[in-house]
Amino acid sequence: MDEQTLHAERVKKMEFAGRGAAIQLVALIACVILGATMGIVGVLIGVGLFIWGSFNAFSWICGHCGNRIDGSHVKICPTCKASFENGGTGDAGEYHV
Repeated sequence: MDEQTLHAERVKKMEFAGRGAAIQLVALIACVILGATMGIVGVLIGVGLFIWGSFNAFSWICGHCGNRIDGSHVKICPTCKASFENGGTGDAGEYHV
């Protein structure tokens, strides 16, 4: 008996309020406080934190069940067992908030 394989796309999701936003808030505070005390070095630390927070604002989810997946390297959703082997990364300009 042939078992049908469920196929889904990886979808890139942007979180407005989450871990990335918290890091960006700390970065803005660090730019002001560290910039005032350490000068340009403090500002560069704050900018680095802001960039890191921007990367953390994005995550990958399964296009079938909406479960968060570890990254674009995952081949099967751990929740619904959908296969992502169809080559689609979901990065066609579609972002879900």
